[in-house]
Amino acid sequence: MAVREYRRVLIGALCLDGLYLVITLTFSLFSWKTVPGLLLGTIFAVVNSWLREKTVERIVSMGEFGDRKLHLKSYLGRMTLAGLCMSAGFAWLDPFAVVVPMLAPGLTYLFLALTGREI
Repeated sequence: MAVREYRRVLIGALCLDGLYLVITLTFSLFSWKTVPGLLLGTIFAVVNSWLREKTVERIVSMGEFGDRKLHLKSYLGRMTLAGLCMSAGFAWLDPFAVVVPMLAPGLTYLFLALTGREI
């Protein structure tokens, strides 16, 4: 994944962050916990994309069949990291503010596919 891909994930997360802020401000749901939650979720989205890229690069460099154990370890590690971020969101931050930016990669790729742009 090139820097362009990270930028797409970051831009998608920031768009979702902005939309979430507008909604919370409109309906008077904004609190001091919202912005750190959005920041944590956005950081996770970008770091998760980077970790996924590094895993795929290592598996592809191993040959035709790659390494299933490496793939499983990477997946479990990334899901553990996601769980920790969500736990922090539920314990100390706005939980929805943490989860919304985590949806950015999938929604970004969906948007690009629906608009016919290069993924």
